[in-house]
Amino acid sequence: MIWSEAVNSRADLMPKFTDLLENRSVDLQNLNEFAAQRLSKESLGKLAAAFKKAHGENALPVESLSESADLEHLGMKGVVVTSAFRKVLELELGTAAQNKSKIREKVDKVFSWHDLSSLERTNLLDAIALVNDVEAFTIDSVDVCRFRDAKIFGLFVGGRVQINKELLADASATLETLVHEVAHKVGGGDGDKEHVHNL
Repeated sequence: MIWSEAVNSRADLMPKFTDLLENRSVDLQNLNEFAAQRLSKESLGKLAAAFKKAHGENALPVESLSESADLEHLGMKGVVVTSAFRKVLELELGTAAQNKSKIREKVDKVFSWHDLSSLERTNLLDAIALVNDVEAFTIDSVDVCRFRDAKIFGLFVGGRVQINKELLADASATLETLVHEVAHKVGGGDGDKEHVHNL
């Protein structure tokens, strides 16, 4: 807590504080969440900026090699840091689990009509027509994507359906995913009452 208060009032102590965090200093080895939360937003921002500068914009703090490998699979760089440093950085950058959840849903590429085969086009248009028979829906509200996580079939984001291009070769999978995502128009997450009712 003393270090947190000192860094908040004296910016010149930031390099020393960072060094202590990175090098498992006895002074900070038992830094808990309460003490970390005493750091000002400005101090947290400076620490996070220094971390990104040292390790790259796509770097995130992790506690283990396995977490680092998980993030690399999703196109990020997991940097194993001390427990104390991770607790501080997570207040600004989020936990590995929070970031993995966000990253998985990121789109790597959005495809154009000319990128789709004739089978993919047909399956998509047929599925849209079937959905439109029940609820007003057109191709104007669809993005064909490749997600960072290939296990994501589709998402409903900002009133639009994002569908994984890999599904479009299968007419049933295309229709099933489109129905599932369009059902989110009424609100609610997967399995929520509103979503299930609309399905």
